[in-house]
Amino acid sequence: MRIIFILLFCVVAIDAFVLMMAWSWLFVFLLIASLGGIGLIALSAKPTIQSSSDNDWALGECYEITNPDRPVKEQCSLSIKTMMQGVLCFGQPGAGKSESFSLGYVQYVRKSLGKGMAFFDGKGDLDIIRKYIGCVGQPDYFFSTELEHSASINLMAGEAAAVVDRLSAVLIGNSASTSYYSDEQYTALNRVIPVLLGLDQRANLRDLYVVLTVEDAGFELIRRARESNTVTAEQLSLAKAWFDVPTEERIKNVAGLLNRLFIYVSGEHTDRLNDYQPDIDIHALIENNQSVYFHLPFTKYSVAVAVAISEMFAVEARARQLAGGSSANYYPLLFDDWGRFVHEGFSPFMARARSAAMPAAFSFQSVAQIKEVSPIFLEQMDDLAATKIFLRVQGESTIDYAKRILDRYEIAEVSASKDSNRSGNSVSMREHERVCGRDLRELATGQAYISTQVTKGLIARNPFWLMRFPLPDFGDWESIALPEYEHTDDLTVGLRFWERYLNPHKLDEIRKLAVQSKADDVDMAATREPESLTNNPGWGSVAC
Repeated sequence: MRIIFILLFCVVAIDAFVLMMAWSWLFVFLLIASLGGIGLIALSAKPTIQSSSDNDWALGECYEITNPDRPVKEQCSLSIKTMMQGVLCFGQPGAGKSESFSLGYVQYVRKSLGKGMAFFDGKGDLDIIRKYIGCVGQPDYFFSTELEHSASINLMAGEAAAVVDRLSAVLIGNSASTSYYSDEQYTALNRVIPVLLGLDQRANLRDLYVVLTVEDAGFELIRRARESNTVTAEQLSLAKAWFDVPTEERIKNVAGLLNRLFIYVSGEHTDRLNDYQPDIDIHALIENNQSVYFHLPFTKYSVAVAVAISEMFAVEARARQLAGGSSANYYPLLFDDWGRFVHEGFSPFMARARSAAMPAAFSFQSVAQIKEVSPIFLEQMDDLAATKIFLRVQGESTIDYAKRILDRYEIAEVSASKDSNRSGNSVSMREHERVCGRDLRELATGQAYISTQVTKGLIARNPFWLMRFPLPDFGDWESIALPEYEHTDDLTVGLRFWERYLNPHKLDEIRKLAVQSKADDVDMAATREPESLTNNPGWGSVAC
């Protein structure tokens, strides 16, 4: 705008010169006014804000395109303060989301800052983990939903209240038409989980599944709770009241929960989700500044696991926020190629992340992937991310969103005018798009438009950059072996209800019982995925 005003004053001065011969006094007045105005503008001009901290993510040379007609070459960087406010990155396959942006960010966090972080790989491409290792070395932990050698986790680890909240978000449907069943399902979790976690042995989701479905397992849980010194009288009383309800009625009320829980407890790779002695402790790896890589090739199972694990990080973020996250160690979360995994729970999580020092960065192929969650979800994510990155994109919805974020700019257009008595110049302001669709479609790999925030003290700017992410050095990544983990199972640890009540020798019989049960009477509207309970081997069964 300062440039525009200067131009206006210059035009006035030119007009004054034209009139000088006829009205010399007017010339003097206009000349003084013009020069004075220019001087005032120059004196009031705000200093250029530069981000120059050693902790910044240096992106190299870029063009600042506040006025794309006159781009300014400069060195650009993103500060921790800026990254703390969230990042959204968009790019079609092959545009550079993973190699240029995501792994560049990993290199910045792991090497420049020396910090731990969580990397969620929603693509599942083995080349990415190899390039990750080539770039920054082995992560402290490597988890995969598909590969044979993976670290383990216990999805039921944590304090009882936190576990109830987390599993409620993951397992319970929330539609208005099923509010009764949702309430019943929450009641079951709220009454059973504190007792399971209050015993002298560790519990997992399999133990939860068994006590909810096998009558004798419920009896054993209550008996052991009575003998325990760590289960309170109130917890015992509430759990007993729930188990006193007839088994058939109880299972009918939690049918939807059981269907969603089943995917976490039965299947080829579910052992790694239910380890009594897990390799990965979310709280510990954050506090100990460790790195973890989640390899999540897209399947229904991987989506379920991703939701559960991200909720575990959300619980940690909330705890850090309540404890005063400003003093907590910086622990970013990067969700790469996350379009098929994103869910509505990420919006409140991003809101907590800023004050919890656990900023979230997401990359997507298109805006449409975010809009699929809900009509307002894109707006929520938009509000919570200070930095928007646009690599090469094709879809019209993403292009329209990019053009809105990158905004329009005004330019002064001077035109000559002439009538019978005099001639002169006029100035008008015109708006132009900062980028057009072709600009976004024809970006080179790794090249991007960025809208971000740069602050210094109380002064803030919203610069627009055109730049190309520097490609990290991946070394001899093609020869890098994948991480491997081996487990030694201590059979003395854990409740192990699954092995004792649902051992493989009894599964066929249990499935027959399930088929013969009154599953048809279950109100399947209580589930978001109306699967048959014949897939749930504990239905209506008793101890083996």
